Amino acid sequence: RVAGHSLSSPPAAEPGRVKALALFDPVVMSAAMAADAQALRDNPLAAGAERRRATFPSKAAVIDAYTGRGAFKTWSATQLADYVEAGFRETETGEVTLTCTPAWEASNFRTHNYDAWAAFRETRCPVRILRAEAGSTFRLEGAEAALAATGRIEIETVPATSHFLPMERPDLVRSALLDLAAKTARVIRDDGSEEDIPLEHVRVGDRLRVRPGDKIPVDGTVVAGHSSVDESMIIGEPLPAEKVAGDPVTGASINGTGTLAMRATRVGSDTMLAQIVAMVT
Repeated sequence: RVAGHSLSSPPAAEPGRVKALALFDPVVMSAAMAADAQALRDNPLAAGAERRRATFPSKAAVIDAYTGRGAFKTWSATQLADYVEAGFRETETGEVTLTCTPAWEASNFRTHNYDAWAAFRETRCPVRILRAEAGSTFRLEGAEAALAATGRIEIETVPATSHFLPMERPDLVRSALLDLAAKTARVIRDDGSEEDIPLEHVRVGDRLRVRPGDKIPVDGTVVAGHSSVDESMIIGEPLPAEKVAGDPVTGASINGTGTLAMRATRVGSDTMLAQIVAMVT
């Protein structure tokens, strides 16, 4: 399961490894622009990035400059403070500057070394796309019908939103992220019998069985078995991690070909996924 905002796209390599995909106003150029090198160089996203002011006297000055203005006019004070805290670093002269320089941001908008539209067609999983109503960076340009015809791709234009849809409609983003989590868990009873139960019924200390291809239901520790686990949704690492007894596992990651027995250590709002959802929404 994979989710992303802005500079995110369908997986171009190994699409079969992705079980579900949620994208929030992704930056996807129209097929015509992606094929036109000059149009890519001149695209307005890159030009806008290059115009950004990079350096300010202090983080407080950044917040003062951004509050209620431009792209940040719909952001809450908390969202803006978090962005500035993570997005700026101190310089040797005592000022602060963007961690991601305008030139680097612009280069990302100008470089498309893969075909996003082909990647959409190659997906084999459900794809949910929440698209901004105003100034969307997901440039459909007549491609909506072809994507919808796959039967896997759902596109929703969210009223009264901009590219910063996650900040403006955190309720929708929260719902989309939680939809990527497991809905049930297979509990191992004291007598050795096993039963599928709703995820909300899992308690700390429960022993759970995770079969090949299953989502890890909650955070926990492996107590038996060996497998590889795809943790890309949680930590971004594309390569599966080998898991044996004693290793931690994280809810919403995907088990590979082995079978694991695990003990639940964090459930409900205490899981890493729930905390990530709370942070971004």
